[in-house]
Amino acid sequence: MLDPDKNTARPRLVLLDLGNVLVSLRPLAEAFPQEVARAGRRDPEAALVAFKRSSVFDRFERGRAKAEEFYRGMREFFQVDLSDESLREGYNRLLGDEIDGMLPVVEDIKRAGMRAAALTDTSPIHLAVLDRYAVVRALEAVIASCETGLKKPDPEAFREAARRLGVAPGEVYFTDDLVANVEGAREAGLRAEVFRGPEDLRRKLGLRAI
Repeated sequence: MLDPDKNTARPRLVLLDLGNVLVSLRPLAEAFPQEVARAGRRDPEAALVAFKRSSVFDRFERGRAKAEEFYRGMREFFQVDLSDESLREGYNRLLGDEIDGMLPVVEDIKRAGMRAAALTDTSPIHLAVLDRYAVVRALEAVIASCETGLKKPDPEAFREAARRLGVAPGEVYFTDDLVANVEGAREAGLRAEVFRGPEDLRRKLGLRAI
């Protein structure tokens, strides 16, 4: 929440995480149902978390690996024999629906004279399809790790986003569903809070409730 003992002025820029703030993320078993069942994975989400910690995943999200290398890494990690196209389609299915209520929030942020953008750790695969979401199209910009080479919660990721958007870190309000990312934003000088839904965000930004 904007600290009432410090700066209560509205920020110039509201910077939003993407996954589970603007767009929901589906479980691995929904994106690759047949493959997960065939592999007999008892905890597919743990497998997805482990893959996200892999070197090839990190390099791909930083724009340092090609798609072919990423797909090869997926085949090896999950032990599946799928084409690059099948992996791309399944990986894109991890992106779910827009978070209900966030499009009106973004529109009201802009009506209130603030700017709205997103900061996301994402790959070129997902970045290429984000404009299918109205809430993403309503944003001024999407600052993506695969373009900057920087990932949250590194404070430099937030400073670089502010630099690209032409604002000082202290003029930015950031929200994310992960505590570690909020802490990284604060270290970079942004005002930041954990995302707890669109109506909570409205309250913190001083927007009218609906």
